[in-house]
Amino acid sequence: MFKLGQEVVISGKFVKAAVSPSEVQETIETIRKTGAVGFSYKYDVERFTEPKHGIVVGVRSIVRSRVHRMVNSAVGPYYNTETRRQPAYVVATNMRGLYYVPVDMIEDADVFELSDIDEFEFDDELEMML
Repeated sequence: MFKLGQEVVISGKFVKAAVSPSEVQETIETIRKTGAVGFSYKYDVERFTEPKHGIVVGVRSIVRSRVHRMVNSAVGPYYNTETRRQPAYVVATNMRGLYYVPVDMIEDADVFELSDIDEFEFDDELEMML
């Protein structure tokens, strides 16, 4: 768990999946005809080309996916949707960048910096300081 205000490095983010009303209607019709279970995703995961540094400003529980199915009852069959929630950190990278970040795409900035140091760059920086 990361604390509020902690500096982190993120390698990806959640982005809203584009779902049109016609796609939803097609899914419902397919489920009614076949009786199979259908899935839809509200968020997809997008990876960055380079990691970004930021600060944790919150934690949210977002609806990542939905399960659609037909349920038989005494009244008759009806369409049911269950949501699957997933935790996401809210990370601010600059004054304009707020990202929902999956738990597995976030690292502590201190650990990232120590494992990412190149000896030659470090030596060059020391020479420049002297």
